[in-house]
This record gives sequence, C-alpha cells and structure tokens, in this order.
Amino acid sequence: GSFESPSVFSFFLPEYTPSIKSLQSAGLVAPESMVLSGDNVLNLYEAIFGTVKFGITHCYSPTFENWRSNPPFDCANIEGDTSLSWASPDYWPSSTASVDDILNELDILLTSGRLGDKNRAIIKSIVEQEYNTGDVAKSVRIAQQLIFS
Repeated sequence: GSFESPSVFSFFLPEYTPSIKSLQSAGLVAPESMVLSGDNVLNLYEAIFGTVKFGITHCYSPTFENWRSNPPFDCANIEGDTSLSWASPDYWPSSTASVDDILNELDILLTSGRLGDKNRAIIKSIVEQEYNTGDVAKSVRIAQQLIFS
C-alpha cells in the first residue's frame, strides 16, 4: 500500500541532482526537484493568492481575469468577495490595533513563529501602506499573501 514505501524518498530518486552545474560540482542532491518546476511553483502561488482573495473557486488564475464575470465562469471580480467560493479562509485577527498585532498573529498561525526579522520588516512596510488607508481586510490579505510567498 501507499504507507509501505520502500524508501523515505517515495517516488523521488534519492540520487537525483537537477541540471545546475554548481549543485552537480558540489556533489549535492535534490530529489524533490524531480517534481518541482517553475510552472508548478507559479500555479501553486496563483492558487494560494486566489484563495486568499476570492476563496476556493475554479477560476483562481489571473489568466482568467477577463472571464471572471462572463458565463460559464461565475467568479468574483472584486478582491475580497468570497460569496461565490466553495470555501474561503475565515481568518480575522483578534486585534487590529496595529500591523504588528496582525503580523504577530499571522506569524504564529502560518509559520509557527518562524517569520524572520528581515522578512517581517519587508512585509510590515508593504502591509502598513494599505493599513494606513483604513482597509484592514485588504491589509490582512496582503500580509497572508506575502507570508505564504
């Protein structure tokens, strides 16, 4: 069965090295690179960002932006509108007193407290711009997207 894998590498070849000269010359291996491609990474980010903005739908991709409000695609076209989604993140910070409060909570929930100081400072500088306009909901979405990425 699926839980009786003969190796911890599952379907990855343990000796696989991507065709990157510096990795090969150093003798490093990266088995997970067998399935990790640029397209996979971009699709994952599109799905995550779309879920944060619109909930889980069949039309998360920005390439469908022009089709969002045209049949047969019944998709929200206003960021934050999750009314047409099957499920959506239902997170709201316990305190919206400051960007630091929001980031502290998201840090615990999304990274188990491992958001580094450098990344936190970058995220805070971006989130504060939206927070200062008064749109806390959009600030939270931006913070989620940046932490996910």
